[in-house]
Amino acid sequence: NADDTCIGASNGNIYISCFDYDYSELKICKSTDYGDTWPEENIKVIDTDGFVGQYPSMVIDGPHIYIAYYSNEGSSLKLATSIDSGNTWNTQIVDNDGHVGEFTHIAKDSNILYISYHNEYNEYDDTGG
Repeated sequence: NADDTCIGASNGNIYISCFDYDYSELKICKSTDYGDTWPEENIKVIDTDGFVGQYPSMVIDGPHIYIAYYSNEGSSLKLATSIDSGNTWNTQIVDNDGHVGEFTHIAKDSNILYISYHNEYNEYDDTGG
């Protein structure tokens, strides 16, 4: 599913993050030679906490990689962070107030991360009410 895959690149490294439907987890694959090869040791599992990893969005800043994604476990928005070009990862819940976190988009400006996402229960009401 195209909604469950994202791609990024930095300094010859190409990263593809995806939701693995077979194992219900978020993964990342890394090529260090502009996409010519994808060694198995460069495939990492980022998060396995339930049915997690849908709707990923990625931004890369040097060795820092940020992936926003949806966790069906708790209907929440999560963020995975790597500071070493994807070798190790930390994850955290960003928002779990209601059914939130689908359809993520992430951007970075200076030291600020911006994440947009769908919020099922607090949708904008354009009827004036």
